Amino acid sequence: MEITDPKDINVSNDIGLLLAEVDEAVGEFAALGDFSADVLDQMRREFLPQRLSDTLNIEGVGVNPRITRAILEGLTLAESDRYNDQEVINAIRANDFMEGHAREGAELTPRYVREVQGLVTDGLLRTPGAYRETQVEITGASITPPPPVEVPRLVQELCDLSVEHGAGMHPVVLATWVHQSFGAIHPFPDGNGRTGRLLQDWILVKHGHLPVGIPASRRAEYYEALQSADEGDYMPLVGIVANSELTALERATRIAQAPNLRMQRIRDLARRSQLTVQQREYKQYEVWRRRSEGIREEFQRWARELSSELPDLQVRVKVWDPISFDKWQEIRERGQTKGTWMFTLVFTVRKTPIFSWLFYARRHELAYTFDYEPMETFHGLVGIFATGDHEPNPHWDFGQFSDAYVSLRELLYVSDELYAYHEQSSDDLAASHEADGLAVHLLSEPKWVSSKDVAVGDEVERFFEQSLLKFGLIDQG
Repeated sequence: MEITDPKDINVSNDIGLLLAEVDEAVGEFAALGDFSADVLDQMRREFLPQRLSDTLNIEGVGVNPRITRAILEGLTLAESDRYNDQEVINAIRANDFMEGHAREGAELTPRYVREVQGLVTDGLLRTPGAYRETQVEITGASITPPPPVEVPRLVQELCDLSVEHGAGMHPVVLATWVHQSFGAIHPFPDGNGRTGRLLQDWILVKHGHLPVGIPASRRAEYYEALQSADEGDYMPLVGIVANSELTALERATRIAQAPNLRMQRIRDLARRSQLTVQQREYKQYEVWRRRSEGIREEFQRWARELSSELPDLQVRVKVWDPISFDKWQEIRERGQTKGTWMFTLVFTVRKTPIFSWLFYARRHELAYTFDYEPMETFHGLVGIFATGDHEPNPHWDFGQFSDAYVSLRELLYVSDELYAYHEQSSDDLAASHEADGLAVHLLSEPKWVSSKDVAVGDEVERFFEQSLLKFGLIDQG
């Protein structure tokens, strides 16, 4: 077996954009400065129980954050929970060892690798920290680990390459490579998954990122991404780690800012006796979130059923992390911000990806549209915008996107009515607005035209019909 050289990993355009968001978020988090002991303790209690439970759950160990938190805080467990307490204790000790050395800037070495695995399997294996002495297979994997005699050389090579490329690669990509390469070597008789995720986090922490592990909720996606990485495509696994890093940074930032925000809110609450503006906005956010999920689910249903009916077409749907209330408020106030991707549709025709559509959240732009209602009707409304580009490396246009075939540009709820905004040709616009007396020069920059009180299903059907026409899968009816 030979380890893939990490410098040979090619980062796709969409993952590159995601990594740029990570860089920006890491910079903003670092700019918050040093944190108080209370804040650091809060972050540990907020993140560690879930992360350790996730890594154990992935391996089939039945614990939850409550049990992990109880052991972490030295509490006595109920008898029914005690059968897994050694697993949790080991995970805590191994994590503390990893974070302590990584924050000191220590590089990975075979000795450190063995120590991490030894802590993970302490009391569970006869010889924790010892390399395996027999040939093994990984259930469900497409690769076979190397013979035992090759393990020491390969672990040394992995550590050497991680040091060699430590300053030249994006930490998330390097961490992902360490994770996958370690798993492919499978150096130990047990504990390889937990150890591999800790080594991933070692690289992240050493380079100023937060440790994220792998969410147990993404277990199936994680195994598929590992399979892809084993076959040379690291991007799905990089995407999981990068998205987890963004989510963790957003949560950690809220915790770090909480003391000041809490004081501000205490003072504010003292002046208010009725329903707060934030409470009203949160109710609006919940309505927006449910309606947005309904739109996304309708696109998913159409994508799934079209893919099953058309042999030449596959439409893959990628769902991004939900937009939080804080993020939604930021969009309303600033118009747009980072981390607003909602879902993507990748059209594959005859097994070749040819085009991707991205749907993202943004504040409604009056400058893009022909709307005659009062401006306050649209104040602060967040719409679902569509943009697209050709595969394999799409470059997203987040402005007034244009496409000659597919006209949908935005879906927007105004009160209880769904507005659909479509791009029309200049000839169509001129004809439709001639009666309004619009000057021809006003049409030099085409604006989007709305249809009001439309049905979600009708708009999704129109979108897919135009997409199939664009890709030559149907004729103009």
